[in-house]
Amino acid sequence: RHPRTVVRANLTHVFGGPPPLGAVRQVFRSAIRNYYDTFVIPGLTATTLHDWAVLDGEENVERALENGRGVILAGVHLGSPALASQLIGMRGTPMHIVVEPVSPPALFELISRYRSQRNVHMVPLDDPQVAHRLMRALRSNQVVGLMIDRVLTDASAAVRFFDAPAELVTGPATLALATKAVLLPSVSIRRSDGRVHGIVGEPIRFQQSG
Repeated sequence: RHPRTVVRANLTHVFGGPPPLGAVRQVFRSAIRNYYDTFVIPGLTATTLHDWAVLDGEENVERALENGRGVILAGVHLGSPALASQLIGMRGTPMHIVVEPVSPPALFELISRYRSQRNVHMVPLDDPQVAHRLMRALRSNQVVGLMIDRVLTDASAAVRFFDAPAELVTGPATLALATKAVLLPSVSIRRSDGRVHGIVGEPIRFQQSG
């Protein structure tokens, strides 16, 4: 299906009916802005980064790291996660983000290089050692970032999202249960002033059920 048709169908669940044409256009404008942010990242300094992005919930990351078993950030493709992650990496603890490879490979390498700043590292999903790399990072009490809204493997579950079921990735929950790492929800949104607003929530508590 045409991308515009897909976006319109997705927004229908949000609006409860056909979305305004302007809302559909804004989705594409936002996506373009997110890629633009990526190419700005290498030129930002510790000072100018704050002109582009702000972060709430850093204290949740700090407290979670006190557990000593690593931190998993479960995020979604909203706003500019790449830019918001720079604020987390800048605090000093390495952050490893699992990313979907794109074609051509040269483009993927370029985007990964631009986003891999300030202790932030891209981990290709198709890396044969991806699971080992994430486990090693958590054992070293580092941060792992995983997106839950784009299903690329069989590890997913249907949950109610707005007015319909949606498949969300279960990897972050599975990894947290296996490693005892602290799982934190996270999101980035675009503020009215153009800056990215990263938000890290409080820990998601699990109850072992078998």
